Amino acid sequence: MPDDSSPQEYSTDEFVTVFRSRHHDAEIEAESIRGLLESAGLKSMIVRENVPELPTGWVQLKVLSSDAAEAKELIESACRSGGAAGGEEPND
Repeated sequence: MPDDSSPQEYSTDEFVTVFRSRHHDAEIEAESIRGLLESAGLKSMIVRENVPELPTGWVQLKVLSSDAAEAKELIESACRSGGAAGGEEPND
């Protein structure tokens, strides 16, 4: 049984964007990239920025800053091999 008296450790990493798009298929592409990253053991989250006046808003995929380099490498590798992962450059 874990000792509840010890302080919990939390990561101080910030989240950074590794994929960003507002194309009509951006959400599907983000989910595909998320699956790729999860299969490599990287946790990620999808952030949707919906604007009521626009048909589609921005879709971003974020990872911990400590995982960003590996995530970008995996995404670039998937692009080179013909997999989904286009999108637009992140602004971070």
